[in-house]
Amino acid sequence: MAYRNGASLPSDGLRPGTVVALLAVGLLVVALLGTVPAASGTSNGTGTVENRSSDATKADARILEAYPNPHADGDPGEYVVLEVPTDGNWTLTDGTTTVEIPDRTGRFAVSTEPEIAAEFAEVPVYGLEGRLRLADDGETLRLSENGTTKDEISYGRAPVGARWLREDGELVREPDADGGWRADGFRPRKPENFENVSGRAFVLPDAPGEPVAPIREADDRVYLAAYTLESWRLADALAAAAERGVTVRVLLEGSPVGGATETQAAVLRFLDRQGIDVRVLDGEYTRYTYHHAK
Repeated sequence: MAYRNGASLPSDGLRPGTVVALLAVGLLVVALLGTVPAASGTSNGTGTVENRSSDATKADARILEAYPNPHADGDPGEYVVLEVPTDGNWTLTDGTTTVEIPDRTGRFAVSTEPEIAAEFAEVPVYGLEGRLRLADDGETLRLSENGTTKDEISYGRAPVGARWLREDGELVREPDADGGWRADGFRPRKPENFENVSGRAFVLPDAPGEPVAPIREADDRVYLAAYTLESWRLADALAAAAERGVTVRVLLEGSPVGGATETQAAVLRFLDRQGIDVRVLDGEYTRYTYHHAK
């Protein structure tokens, strides 16, 4: 086995005794190396040893995400996100059908309809040959190498348009096995810090003009997020902004305490007739559980 030293020795200045000492040290190192157990592996014919991945390394292979129940009929774009550390004969099975995993390492998704799945997945998507249909009412998926299971996950009934994420700490629904469901489109955001900015506090109904003034002055866009909306003065300001070309969008809580009033219903119908994008956060497919803007 050859050894290299990155530092070069000067051609002069070494006494014979120094050379003998260096040779002795080299022989001692070789002798000590001979007592160390050899690494597991096979020779590649060049004198070096190729280490095989240990079981501990291969155990890091994981199933990270499953998307079994897309919105559209027939569940187009189903996918599974995997983390594969090494090349090998990897397969994925649901107990009924088994598919071979493409020769890829790292974190990626696999799907029988990769073009559609790529619209939802946040990692590269590769196509699968064969048939793998994820059950909407729950099942167990196993990731194997050479027939040996390296990881498996189980999920329960899949909400429409939700992704099962492994060990995710910010789920919008209750955990399921060792992961949980997150509505498609839900992306947790970390708080941002701003400096050298100013703000002005006001109290309603004492200062009714404060929230209307920025809308009347807007020349680009107005995004209004509120718990409820019953103000006709505010509605008129939004309609006027939209009429002069400002992009106006309104988002409200869909299930406020006590329900929506008749006044709010009339205001929202008016805004809709003005061509303003009005949405309420409610229903089975909501990305967030509550919308309680202050």
